[in-house]
Amino acid sequence: MKIMVITKNILSETAFQNRLQHLDHQVFCTTCLIGEIKESHLFYRKFDAIILSETIPRKEQYLYLKELARVKTPLFLRSEDIPTSEELSISYQYGILNWLRLDATLDTLRENLLLAELNKPIQREDEKLDVEGIKLTAAERALLAVLYSTPKEHLPMERLCKLIYDTEETANNRKKMTKQLTKLNKKIQVGGFKKQGIQNTRYKGYKLHPQLLPYIGELFT
Repeated sequence: MKIMVITKNILSETAFQNRLQHLDHQVFCTTCLIGEIKESHLFYRKFDAIILSETIPRKEQYLYLKELARVKTPLFLRSEDIPTSEELSISYQYGILNWLRLDATLDTLRENLLLAELNKPIQREDEKLDVEGIKLTAAERALLAVLYSTPKEHLPMERLCKLIYDTEETANNRKKMTKQLTKLNKKIQVGGFKKQGIQNTRYKGYKLHPQLLPYIGELFT
């Protein structure tokens, strides 16, 4: 497993890092800030588990958890003390799988990390998209923004033309929109999302594939 440990002091994590590596895991320790997580959820999704160090004050841990909950990677908190019922309740609301005591045995660590494996979201290769690798024009970004803003609604061609071109649908802008949608779908597929990224349902219109939404969200958050 690839494990990230977020800490205030990387040197203080040496012993813990060695224990995780003893269990045959890759470990990356970082002092990343909350703002850095906000800017690149996709990077943090590459890890199989994220552990918040006890070196981070409790109130600050909750701020990290609030942002990490959007990453959707299994989360753990390390603590020197046994958490109170209130602390447990708050942390579980943010998706914490478990609390790890500083004196946890190797067997306990192994069991918890197995829990992370079982709870990791299943993601097929054809459902991934390298957002940072896609070069979009201003018009394409605008089109994606419109589709992203209505995730559960099909947008007919007439409405798309009105929103994007600020004019009524004509044969000319209908042709232009069709070409733009086709080109954008190809870029999405080249970026790694092999399904139909922009779905077209007859008599209803266009909408983004549900599994594409988290990636497109990276462009606008």
